[in-house]
Amino acid sequence: MDSKVDDLLESDFKPIVLIKTDEKPENAIGPKSNRGHGCVMTFIGRTIKDRIPSVFEKDTISCFGAIVGLGFGNGYKESDMGLECFASFLSTGLKDAEDKEKYEKFINIRPPQGRRMFEEGERIYSSYERAKNFMQNKVPYYENSEKYVVFKPLEDVDENDDVEAVIFTVNALELSVLISFDTSLRDEFGYVMTPPSAACQAIGNYVFFEAEKENPHAILGLNDLAGRNAMRPPLKTDYFTFAVPWKLFKKYEENAKYSYLDGAVWENMKNNLKEN
Repeated sequence: MDSKVDDLLESDFKPIVLIKTDEKPENAIGPKSNRGHGCVMTFIGRTIKDRIPSVFEKDTISCFGAIVGLGFGNGYKESDMGLECFASFLSTGLKDAEDKEKYEKFINIRPPQGRRMFEEGERIYSSYERAKNFMQNKVPYYENSEKYVVFKPLEDVDENDDVEAVIFTVNALELSVLISFDTSLRDEFGYVMTPPSAACQAIGNYVFFEAEKENPHAILGLNDLAGRNAMRPPLKTDYFTFAVPWKLFKKYEENAKYSYLDGAVWENMKNNLKEN
């Protein structure tokens, strides 16, 4: 599948797509079991960079945050440690934990090299109370009815694929172009979401909900440093994800010509960058 937006953007990486399915794709990479402490962004990074499909199912994901992130329900509640431990982890760690003894057990099951992050917290939220409130009352938890969540290169999409979203991987300059393009199609402000979330949630859980809306938002991702850290350079440091639900992507494609993407300013900038 081709994309007019991708052709005009000329990013270093072509887009990938998000798909829900009951059929496991052949030759896809992904976790083999739920043992260990792996991050799903390691596999998704390879899909972006090496153009290899990645596939995930609930029973082989070792990270409860990624169970949430890929739309398999509320993994925090399903954990033996409970939502409160994850609220501590996503905020200020042991310092403000509601049950310090329980949270210390949560820390001690982690590999030694990663314990400091759990002790001090990931700090996606500024306080334990704020994290717990968000996780209990504001974070949506998608319940995927299909067995698998798949990420695959856009160029490999065929007519049988039911695409939920197209995910662009862009540098800061390309991101500014996409945001300007998106806002040029709007009659109101604030249409690019930047939720407080893990990297996988910004290309999974939140995207599934937006894809069901009549007027969906694009979602900016890789604001999560831990998610970045699981990926290889240059994705680790130089790029963002920009997830565009399928309805919105079709609108992008219909309006790409004579748009911000197709104008003289962006064309001149691209040419200058190539020359330098």
